[in-house]
Amino acid sequence: AAGDLFRGRAAALEKIGGWLDAVGDPGRVLVVTGQPGAGKSAVLSRAALLAEHDHPGVGLVFHARQSTHSAFCEALAEFVGAPSINGAMDLADAVSRRSAGPLLVLVDALDEASTRLDRHQLASTLKDLAQLSGLRVVVATRPLTTGSQFATDGLVYRLGATSALAGNLVHLDHAP
Repeated sequence: AAGDLFRGRAAALEKIGGWLDAVGDPGRVLVVTGQPGAGKSAVLSRAALLAEHDHPGVGLVFHARQSTHSAFCEALAEFVGAPSINGAMDLADAVSRRSAGPLLVLVDALDEASTRLDRHQLASTLKDLAQLSGLRVVVATRPLTTGSQFATDGLVYRLGATSALAGNLVHLDHAP
């Protein structure tokens, strides 16, 4: 049977959609988190499809599983038409020079990037990019920390969501 079988997660999708469509620049990363099986990838994929329908051609969706920081930088540089870049600073410059409307960047499975160093570099680059005018960044990841999910060594904290009450957090393990 063909058709759309996606159900639920309306509040999460509404928050992501609002983030991507915001009139002002959020200036930070929207973090979608939860335990394995919570639906992070499904929600981010659905949000990407909805964004593609509303804003065709203005965004990049990147799956970080087994990927590297440099692979992300190359993909985003190619997307914005920068022939070559030399690190995150060049990438930020290339993105800043892009004159079109808002640029949407959605990254899934940050916690599954190739190495710990790649995860941390990606988190840092995404956090920096989110501060650029006209850029909207949404990242789905598990916290990857041994203590509190908001511990300073975890990915959620590194992306800028520092507490359960953070305005840039969609926590799929909690209602609604």
